Amino acid sequence: MADGDFLDLQNQLGAMMGADDVGNLPLVEQERIKKVINQSYREMYSPSDGFRPPWGVQAFGFDLAGVIHITGQTTKGSSAFTYTGNDLTTEMEGSMCFVGGVANRIAKVDAATNTGEFIAQASSDETTFKVHHNSQRLPAEVIDVDGRPERVGWGVLSPMNGHDEEARYRSLLGYDFAPQTGFGHRRTVQINTNGDEYNFGDPMFFYIDSATLGYDTEAITRRLVVYPLPDRPMSIRFRGNILPKPLSADTDRAKLPADVVDDILLPIARAKLAMVDPRYNSQNIQFLMADAKEAQRRLKSMGDAQKVRSRRVRLKVGY
Repeated sequence: MADGDFLDLQNQLGAMMGADDVGNLPLVEQERIKKVINQSYREMYSPSDGFRPPWGVQAFGFDLAGVIHITGQTTKGSSAFTYTGNDLTTEMEGSMCFVGGVANRIAKVDAATNTGEFIAQASSDETTFKVHHNSQRLPAEVIDVDGRPERVGWGVLSPMNGHDEEARYRSLLGYDFAPQTGFGHRRTVQINTNGDEYNFGDPMFFYIDSATLGYDTEAITRRLVVYPLPDRPMSIRFRGNILPKPLSADTDRAKLPADVVDDILLPIARAKLAMVDPRYNSQNIQFLMADAKEAQRRLKSMGDAQKVRSRRVRLKVGY
């Protein structure tokens, strides 16, 4: 055991129950202490007031494969498909594909069995189909994307407000007014849509798709989607707000700025345990809660690591 590691924190909270060693407590008490520590730890990355601390931001990057031509088997009326090779991966779930010329989306990929599922049923039997890698599954620990992703070598992508806005972008209406001759006749209007037409090329827009695809077996993950549909390989970089992985091994240590485990994490965990553990009946709960609030204020004061920033000088009106 080292000062401030996961086992030390457990023993510190176990002492509140009168135990010299957390291992002397009943198993259910030990598990409750572990959960309280991890809840307190993860709250330091995502406080309930919406504050996103800078240490909770992680840099990510991935490559879009562009267009992938898949050899496999689809059956009319079925959403299941099989494929060969290793070009199609689980991270591409949500990407657009064209089966027999009809637009569809990849809902599931099992690289171990070379099987998958489309969002919709295939409209024909096909032995090949084309995938545009425009959707990338994000790691499970990502809460949200911070700022705008960058297409390397080009610049930042502009935001879209979700899949619905992408569909509207593709569904621009064209109006052809053909007035009839003669008094009293109404004008006829011909409306042409291009809702099934997709734009291909270098992506300029992005959105985060949080909708489930119907085959999620573990934690719900989000996907970063780009548009137009890429037709060549390219690299994407972005920064995401994350939740840290739970502490599990006794030697695990919380990743915090300036290693403020004893100063901030421990007081917050003590107050939380005092409030949720039915065995804790001391009269000092209000003091523990006050100590935790002070720790939370100190935590927020550590959020601005860069004190000097560029400023724009503005003249007052009238000058």
